[in-house]
Amino acid sequence: MQIHSQAQFESIQNQHQHQQHIEKGLQTLLDRLIKKINRDNLIRKTIHQIREALQVDRVVIYYFYEQWHGQVTFESLISKKLSILGSKGADNCFNNEYATLYLNGRIRAIADIELEPIHPCHQDFLRSIQVRANLVVPIRPVRNI
Repeated sequence: MQIHSQAQFESIQNQHQHQQHIEKGLQTLLDRLIKKINRDNLIRKTIHQIREALQVDRVVIYYFYEQWHGQVTFESLISKKLSILGSKGADNCFNNEYATLYLNGRIRAIADIELEPIHPCHQDFLRSIQVRANLVVPIRPVRNI
């Protein structure tokens, strides 16, 4: 039988509490990662189903993270050569006027960018990412952008 002093006992107890705190923190982190992975898998599956249902070459989710700047965070493609994952888009083409429309739920369909009267900046941007027809549907979170 080993006898410890009060100081040794408190030190061992503090180490044990610290270890429990670390384990709890790691479990919380693991739970968050699993939740994020499950969410991401659901998003990938959903946009794949949307692409197939619409019979289109590409479906992307463009995420606005601040002041109307964002990037493509998810995509479903018929061919990897169409990938624009991580693309930041043409920031100078998207301003507060358009932002307000989409915040209010605007859905915009363009059957052919060459025939639709759209801003040349937007038209050039869509050409640069090989878009001929375009459908924009906002996914609006509860919180403000």
